[in-house]
Amino acid sequence: MSNQRHEEHEKQLKAEEKAAQLSQQRKNIQKNFNQSEQRILDLEQEIESLRKENKALSTQIKRFQERLASYKRDDNLAKETSKSFADQLADVKPTLLGEVNEHKGPKANITADVPKLDSDTASTEAMERTMTAHFGRRQLSKKKHRA
Repeated sequence: MSNQRHEEHEKQLKAEEKAAQLSQQRKNIQKNFNQSEQRILDLEQEIESLRKENKALSTQIKRFQERLASYKRDDNLAKETSKSFADQLADVKPTLLGEVNEHKGPKANITADVPKLDSDTASTEAMERTMTAHFGRRQLSKKKHRA
């Protein structure tokens, strides 16, 4: 009987060892399952975050496209206006030049009547005007005395 008891005891120890192994496996499986669930939740949150970011970027892209279209419209309008002004100027310019040429002759030089001043004369006259305005009398420059 002791042999039988010994065998039963060994069977019981093996069964307990097997139960402990199965319990440990179950714990490991549960732990892995919980980790997987957490990863799934994290990935779902990341997906939602990326969707929101994508939506924001799509909205921003639409705004940029609208702004670009507006700039293109403005550019086209500016080109049309510029061309219109150029056309109007082309129409008016011969008329203006014709009127000037009528007063001065066929080969008029508009600047022909303007006296030419050298820079020394101009700066001397400007200085004299400044001195007269400041001191109340005319200050003759040294160049005027020599001349």
